[in-house]
Parts: sequence; structure tokens; C-alpha cells
Amino acid sequence: YALQDVDISGISSVLVSYENNPLSMKATAEAYLGKQKINGRLPVVVNEQIKYGMGIDVPKQK
Repeated sequence: YALQDVDISGISSVLVSYENNPLSMKATAEAYLGKQKINGRLPVVVNEQIKYGMGIDVPKQK
């Protein structure tokens, strides 16, 4: 729900981490840099733009 009032029109993707702790932050940074795979689906409807089941699968980069 953190994105519920954010206008994401014109943005191709958003990477969201569900926890605010050092381990989660490190994992999110590693995924963003390609050191870890990214995969996930939204379990809820956030708003008209961000709907249940939206997600992405990006393999770990070599």
C-alpha cells in the first residue's frame, strides 16, 4: 500500500521491498544490481494502476 497515492505513469517498473531492516535492504540492493534474481507478484490491489497479480521475473545477471 506504500504506492497507493504515487503516480507511476511513465515509470516502467518499481522494485518494492516488504521489510525495513538491514537484511531486506541488502537483498533489495543485490537484486537491483543483478546479483540476485527478482521475482514476485502482488498479493493485493493497490489502486487502478497497480493490481493484484502484477509482477516480474528477472534472472540473476552473470
